[in-house]
Amino acid sequence: WLSPEMAPRVVLIMVDTTPPNLHEWTLGGCKLPPDHRDYDITKLNVVTLTYYLNLRYARRHGYDLKFYQLQGQGCAHYKCGAGCSHEQYGPRHASYCKVVGLGDALNGGHDWVVFLDSDAFIANASLPLPELISSFGGDLKGNRDDADGSAHGFFGWDWPYTLGPNMGFIALRNTLPMRSLVRDWWNLHPGSFSNSHPYEQHNLHWGLMHMRRFRRRLQTLRLITMDPAAGANAVAHLDHTAGTRNRLWAMVGAAADWLCNPPDGEHCTSKVRESLETLQQPRANWSGWHHARRNKLLRRVVLRVCAEFNASGPHAPPILFNATAVAASSMRQTRRPPPSDLVGSPLQLVNCSRAGPLAAWQTWDLLRRCRQEPRCLTPAPPGAAPEQSCHGMCVVDELSLRATGAGSLCLQLGTTRSVRQPYSLLAQLGVCLAGQRLPDRASNDSVRIAMLRGQLNIGEESSAEPKGALIKSLHRLRNLRAMLPEHRTDCGFWSNCTGMRVVLPKPCWSRVAEDPTACGSSERVLATTWARWTEDNNTAQLARGFALGPTGPLPAKMLLGGAKDRLCLSAWRSYLKEGAAATFERCPKPPTGGKERREKKTSSKWAGAGYFQWTQTLAPGGGYLISPSLAPGLCLAATPLLPSGPVRPSGAVDGVRAGLRLSSNVAPKGARVEQADSDGPQKG
Repeated sequence: WLSPEMAPRVVLIMVDTTPPNLHEWTLGGCKLPPDHRDYDITKLNVVTLTYYLNLRYARRHGYDLKFYQLQGQGCAHYKCGAGCSHEQYGPRHASYCKVVGLGDALNGGHDWVVFLDSDAFIANASLPLPELISSFGGDLKGNRDDADGSAHGFFGWDWPYTLGPNMGFIALRNTLPMRSLVRDWWNLHPGSFSNSHPYEQHNLHWGLMHMRRFRRRLQTLRLITMDPAAGANAVAHLDHTAGTRNRLWAMVGAAADWLCNPPDGEHCTSKVRESLETLQQPRANWSGWHHARRNKLLRRVVLRVCAEFNASGPHAPPILFNATAVAASSMRQTRRPPPSDLVGSPLQLVNCSRAGPLAAWQTWDLLRRCRQEPRCLTPAPPGAAPEQSCHGMCVVDELSLRATGAGSLCLQLGTTRSVRQPYSLLAQLGVCLAGQRLPDRASNDSVRIAMLRGQLNIGEESSAEPKGALIKSLHRLRNLRAMLPEHRTDCGFWSNCTGMRVVLPKPCWSRVAEDPTACGSSERVLATTWARWTEDNNTAQLARGFALGPTGPLPAKMLLGGAKDRLCLSAWRSYLKEGAAATFERCPKPPTGGKERREKKTSSKWAGAGYFQWTQTLAPGGGYLISPSLAPGLCLAATPLLPSGPVRPSGAVDGVRAGLRLSSNVAPKGARVEQADSDGPQKG
């Protein structure tokens, strides 16, 4: 379909609560009310110009454009209290409703559906969609065969905010895997992010894209949409923190460029060309302009845009879109997902539930057996059989998630890492080893890999000081590095080693070995460390320099360090709040030395031993609730994907243990509990 005679059928979609003003202006003769000479152009809806720019791109290449105007709860005068509502989980922010727009467009019969955010537009209109995707590393060699394993979904890059996909540009092939992705995206439990930033991006970054059935289907392009200074030249997703005036200046400049450059140069007037020359100058040249002067320049271009839009009509008006009704009729989860659909699903912390359908997704069954190895057998007198010793590291533990069936899916070392620093190994669901009847000794590589990921050990709480137990890997880091690609030290960043294309390494990392300052302020630790080595004239460290490992750049001496360490279950960045990802980090080492040194050791960033301790509590219906010792109101859980139907909210456990009264989001004094959005300053 890459040849001209087989051009794909493409539809561009935009979703917003506010419609573009162009249709209204053309009916009024392209005059800005009340008096266009006094009208403040900075009050212009941002979506008006992005709609125009994307419409021009679509017309140039023969694509369709659909603008979905949300008709959500409480919508009046283009203001919506909620953009849409999920039949189980309630009202959602308008940003979440783009998922329903994608689903509706995929049902329209086009080969490709391209979503562009309200403040995003195609900046390089000369590139048709296939060339745009392939120019930024997209793999289009696959076909529409659902079994070919090729990428079917492409995203802009969220760098420098994260290393994963950005929500401003999404291009999906109309295939069964992508229709399944969008349906599950809508129906996956949102946790606290229905109406909290980063909304739908959270479930993609920390959930869907890590699942086994989706991670090979998705690809993040080296298309930096959020930072024009870093090279965005095909798609621009304007940073909403930059301010309306700056964003408007960028969009008006793009519109003037459309009007004055071939093949559309006939729409350019001398005044518009003069404005274009100014708009293309550095910001410092016009930032001190008086408001009236800036307003006049912008108004020239906007009025010409309206006139060109009017002359090139007619255009389809925005589609009044009831996302709630569309989702209820065409995006329902009609079946309980089989365990195979949930392999690779990352685990997280949630508010503990006493009962209801959500409770099974945080209830675990403990599967325990003893290792049949010589060192785990107690010597016996001659002629007698050796006795088995089942304690310490001779115990193999598995935690099976009750929602997926007994002994079906278990907590395991994940195959992927987080999209934000620190790039920690995620705790994920994998096929339980007990159900596979694996031998104690690995007979081949695939069996050994399964054992390395799935064999865990749950330590025993000390009777003298019952603070909780460590949930750790049975195998040491040196064994993991030898067999598991996400731990390898010879191929750079972990996504390079695994072939996962939805997370990309930073561009500057490839130069760190030759120039430790190549990343500038984005890698402050490297710059600070290099400066300290230089100041101390540490010739040994200066000679070694830095290396790129699975978690990013680090001093070369540390690349192979910690070979004897094991990995312990914790929370990403030690966040103890709902929605925090469960991760595996190097187990804390017992403090040594004097009191001052011990206190310093246990209070270091993300390394306090308390954040690695977990307690087991009997669940009301059997099984166990697994909670951080410092926040017993939170439970380890998989993100629920429930069949459609009403879900009655279940009460959060305020202290599961007898005599304990603790709010589900509050940890004891001294615990590091983050109240800020768990994705921090994420912009996408």
